Amino acid sequence: MILILFLLTLAIGLLAQWHVKRTYARHSCTPVQSGHTGAEAAHEILRLSGITDVDIVEHEELLGDHYDPRHKRLVLSSANYHGTSAAALGVAAHECGHAMQHQQAYAPRQLRMAAVGVTRFASQIVMWIPLLGMFTGLLTGKTSLLASGA
Repeated sequence: MILILFLLTLAIGLLAQWHVKRTYARHSCTPVQSGHTGAEAAHEILRLSGITDVDIVEHEELLGDHYDPRHKRLVLSSANYHGTSAAALGVAAHECGHAMQHQQAYAPRQLRMAAVGVTRFASQIVMWIPLLGMFTGLLTGKTSLLASGA
């Protein structure tokens, strides 16, 4: 049962990732009439929202775009930072939405951010518990495999 649940979760995640990449690729070929880059669009959206303390920075990872609330910066991949496609501007606008939610202390976003922290912590623990259990003798081999989700 655990294996089926694991495989189903993995399949859903991979399907979602495939869909996002396919949609992004399709719209990355669609130029915008304004000719604005993702960085310019993000700057304008933030300015119109009254947000002046968020930096817009470029990074290399494709589709690794995100809003960093701790450092108050909007991180765009090079393709989206310099891009003039509908995909580039859409991603930039999406990340601006996170900055706007942060400014407004939007409750569902606060819950999501708390869940992200707990999930990161849990994923680290889950990785080490089976090893710790096997080497200390607290868990048998079979129990360790079940704990790791394999």
